[in-house]
Amino acid sequence: ISQASKAYFGLKDFQQVKIIQKMSKDLNFPVKIIACPLIRQKDGLALSSRNIYLNAQEKNDALIINKTLKQAAQNFKIKSLDKVLEIAKDSLAKIPNSQIDYLEIRDFDDLSPANKKSKKAAMLIAIKIGKTRLIDNIIMEKK
Repeated sequence: ISQASKAYFGLKDFQQVKIIQKMSKDLNFPVKIIACPLIRQKDGLALSSRNIYLNAQEKNDALIINKTLKQAAQNFKIKSLDKVLEIAKDSLAKIPNSQIDYLEIRDFDDLSPANKKSKKAAMLIAIKIGKTRLIDNIIMEKK
């Protein structure tokens, strides 16, 4: 009977937000898509219902994800994209019993692969720790 004027999506799933924003614009939906910040626990782990599946050691190991993302954001300002990815992969490789599904740097606006001219991008990660698949990201900018 009535139509929503706003829809809220969390930036924890960065790709979802960007796809919904584009779809809404392309299809001329009269709904404002609002991106909500990614919320983290005090220790830096991204809040997720999946975190309950991590045992204590896996949860501790997962803290490497946020540390890696923060370092990538710093490296993005001064290093090549290939080097940023290489350093991040090396850091994530330290997580025992883990497997990276993807680790990519994408353009902030349209999710195309970032390139050396990209001033704003997102590092996106999906990683399986034990039996639990976690996703996370960080927005990176060159000033």
